[in-house]
Amino acid sequence: MCNIYNIKMHSAQLKQAVGSYIDLTNGASFDENIYPDYPAPILRNNLDGPELALSRWGMPTPPMCVKGEADEGITNVRNISSRHWQRWLDVANRCLVPATSFSEYAQEPDPKTGKKNLHWFAINTTQPLFFFAGIWTEWIGVSE
Repeated sequence: MCNIYNIKMHSAQLKQAVGSYIDLTNGASFDENIYPDYPAPILRNNLDGPELALSRWGMPTPPMCVKGEADEGITNVRNISSRHWQRWLDVANRCLVPATSFSEYAQEPDPKTGKKNLHWFAINTTQPLFFFAGIWTEWIGVSE
């Protein structure tokens, strides 16, 4: 999964794409890059139907991988057979993450800077709204 994604959306666009939902963001509009450990909109289910909420991007790190007191979280859950992730893989913890573009680091560093550049991807040049699948939970652990 990407390290940064972008969301350019207002609540009317989401209503058009999804239909009705409970808005816990007070009709917020979004036009920003979303970085790990930042709040981001997610569409999740509750007992009364779908709801749009702000949630911190990242899941709690497995305890044996936390280096130091604060848990910076993990944004890429790859090994779903791990017991650590099993508790959040049921339907109650699934969500949709709205986005308009996402980025991945280049495979090789830039020869001039020595840094890996970001490459941005979108469905097309107009950057329409799309969703990627996610899981969410109430944060447990120590965060900064």
